[in-house]
Amino acid sequence: ALRNVFPAISQDDAARFNQFFETVTDLVVTLTVLDLQLDGDGASATVAGRYEFRSGGRARQSDLSLQLRLIRTGDDWRISAVR
Repeated sequence: ALRNVFPAISQDDAARFNQFFETVTDLVVTLTVLDLQLDGDGASATVAGRYEFRSGGRARQSDLSLQLRLIRTGDDWRISAVR
């Protein structure tokens, strides 16, 4: 499913995400687009977010800030790069 929105993800990063998803429960992800710049069939987005989840029986959270590069493929947008 991750490759559907981020086809360029590396095998190592995909494996880390899969391991994370397999080991946590009650995952809630909140993402907020802070800035979006469109450029034809491409776009750059600044995104802030938070993962809230349970791991080892404990509630945890992790904040994140991402710079995304997006490309349009037909009617869909896909992530081409993450910083």
